[in-house]
Amino acid sequence: MKYIRNLFLLGVVSMLAPYLISCEDDDNGIVIPVISVSNVSPLDNAESIGYNPTFTWEASADNFENLKFDFYIGTEENKLGLRAQDIKDTQYKITKNTVMKGGVTYYWKVVAKDGFYDNESEVWSFTTAAPDVPVIESPLDKSLLFVSEGDVLLDWTDSAGPNGETAIYDVFIDTVNPPVNLATSFSGESEFNATSELTPDQRYYWRVVSRDGLGNSFSTETFSFDYLAAKEPVKPELSEEVEDGVLSLDESLVWGVALGANTLDVYIDTVNPPLNKVASDVTGEGYVVQTKDTPSDINDIKTFYAQVVAKNDDGESKSEVISFTPQVTGVYTDVRGSESLDYSWVRIGSQIWMSQNLRTKKLTTGEDLEKIIQPTSADYPITASTTTLYYDEHPADNGPIPGYPSFTAPWSDGDNGRVYSSKVPRNALIAPEGWHVITDTDISTIRAYVPNASDLLDEWYGGTDSYGANFLIAGYRYNNFTDDRPFGFRYVVEEGRVALWINPIAGTNDVWELYPAGNYRSYNQGNEHNRMFGIRLVKD
Repeated sequence: MKYIRNLFLLGVVSMLAPYLISCEDDDNGIVIPVISVSNVSPLDNAESIGYNPTFTWEASADNFENLKFDFYIGTEENKLGLRAQDIKDTQYKITKNTVMKGGVTYYWKVVAKDGFYDNESEVWSFTTAAPDVPVIESPLDKSLLFVSEGDVLLDWTDSAGPNGETAIYDVFIDTVNPPVNLATSFSGESEFNATSELTPDQRYYWRVVSRDGLGNSFSTETFSFDYLAAKEPVKPELSEEVEDGVLSLDESLVWGVALGANTLDVYIDTVNPPLNKVASDVTGEGYVVQTKDTPSDINDIKTFYAQVVAKNDDGESKSEVISFTPQVTGVYTDVRGSESLDYSWVRIGSQIWMSQNLRTKKLTTGEDLEKIIQPTSADYPITASTTTLYYDEHPADNGPIPGYPSFTAPWSDGDNGRVYSSKVPRNALIAPEGWHVITDTDISTIRAYVPNASDLLDEWYGGTDSYGANFLIAGYRYNNFTDDRPFGFRYVVEEGRVALWINPIAGTNDVWELYPAGNYRSYNQGNEHNRMFGIRLVKD
């Protein structure tokens, strides 16, 4: 037991006379009144206690008639909160039903006080009964129910209050989620015939709330079911996210709720009705159209037709056919920390290519790449052990180059972009999400669509072509300086081809080269530390 004595000025000691008892010793000392308080119920460490227990305690004091009590409770033993004060009785009942929760351990104590002195009980604990939450038994979530099968019975487990109180059930049924329409309230059997609340060919959401007389309430999960007039799915309503008939890059075909459908198939084709199935057994409410689904280019913008087929075990139903043309050009904004760059892109067959070379100075995390500093031919900073990621900028940025009038600024900050060391295209953080450095597969695909490289180049220095690929060289950068490559850039080679890094696989260090004469070539650069080239990105 702990005793606490309030401090008073000596001049008011006489006021305490009714509460003081003189000792028999010569000092005529003052004896502190005895106050005792101890908990009675709920018992310490009791379990399965209801949510509105009555707390009782015992107390004694020399001046018992002056005692009042403060009641403390909380979920942490050392952080109890004052719930009630100046209680005159030796019991207290929490009457606000939302205070206590099911399955929670609570701690409590009582402080007895007579106006001048006080004493507190031990801290006891108890655990409330786990909530008797009702559970839906039928129909199960996402069930298919048919008018021909008769009444729709909603069934759930029985529920009762923590002290055995009779439950009142509130049944919510609605076409929106979460359901807010209260269909009925009753006590008794945990079942409800919902047929009169339903209209065929609708999706319904439902839940049950169990209440007791003390104000406690518990809800089931929200389940759904489709209530159908026929056993095959309801015809899906297909729409598309288009403006002026153009389906934007990465946009979706959307059909919303497909009532009665287990899965759907998606068809996209250049014929009407479409015959080419692009996706099977889709379970959602939309499909993101892939680039491969709508092969097209700026010279041949095709019209595509789309349809979805809803399926279940008893049959299928088809949506109306819609038509659209795919977006063939656009702009991607690449944000890397403080850097924000716009890149044009173009659709070429079943691929989306950026039509500008990479010109970033950062990884996608915003971390800086390092610019090469090479004051003399012997000062090339890249060695076999170098892990630093480098870029460099073409001398054309600094003014005209004698003998090469087509080399003009802006170069590095224009379509040509910058050159990068070989470890840069290998780094997973060089391409933004949804894009990648060109691969051998990308090259094979575009070569099948455009067999002659000259059709993608036109004049190399202009970068114009009928497909809008705009292939340009960022630079052909060597590790040293010679008469034909001052500052490391070999102008005569740059004038006759485009060279871009290929996203490498183990053991390779390849560059893809395109020539105005019409041929393609993948060339292994051997010593990967010697040269730097541009990077072009393709959409995943």
